[in-house]
Amino acid sequence: MADSDLTRMRVPKLKSAADYRSWRRAIDGLFNSLNLTDYVTGLEEEPEDVDRADYGTPGKDGKIKLTADQKSAYNLARLPYTDWRVKDGKARAIIVASVPDYLADQLPNTAKAQYDFICERYGDKGPGQKQVLLCNLLYANPFDGKDLQEFINKWTQSLTKCTRAGITISDEIKVLLFVCNIDVSSKFKRWIDNVRDKLRRNEKVVLESIIQDLMDN
Repeated sequence: MADSDLTRMRVPKLKSAADYRSWRRAIDGLFNSLNLTDYVTGLEEEPEDVDRADYGTPGKDGKIKLTADQKSAYNLARLPYTDWRVKDGKARAIIVASVPDYLADQLPNTAKAQYDFICERYGDKGPGQKQVLLCNLLYANPFDGKDLQEFINKWTQSLTKCTRAGITISDEIKVLLFVCNIDVSSKFKRWIDNVRDKLRRNEKVVLESIIQDLMDN
């Protein structure tokens, strides 16, 4: 399937973990509209192919020979398998066309395996998505000195997303990450220095406590 087909069907390229949610939503919709969902989820399992030897006889060269009637019977018996291969191939073509070449080269051989590979890598608990969430925690919500409550809300929401994704962050690291988002040259410099002094003295510092101190500052 060409990139133009994907554009027409509104399936975005999965260039990074940040694109995963929109990619998943669009490609799931496309699979559903093309009746390919069962092939991607594995509900439609791969049938066993039939043995050509069961329908013909070996020739002098050792190859199985089929009469016209035998060939018709053989092809009819193979229909479930060949139909599955066609549908699975169509789903695979969609998946491969929707990802960059470096990722396409890593994909397994069936649509379900490819879909699972991508979802495990970029989904809510995949390493790619975890990287995005951690980057958001570090860089996406710096405090500009204007609306303290909005900053706190956005940052704690980012922290919650990390927790839900299975990312374990110690209390001390939470505090350090939170402080990193506040400009040291701001009016909160004294508060920042105080938090860092406590950490240097190995005092127990809890995120909720320093947030309250910051709001009272």
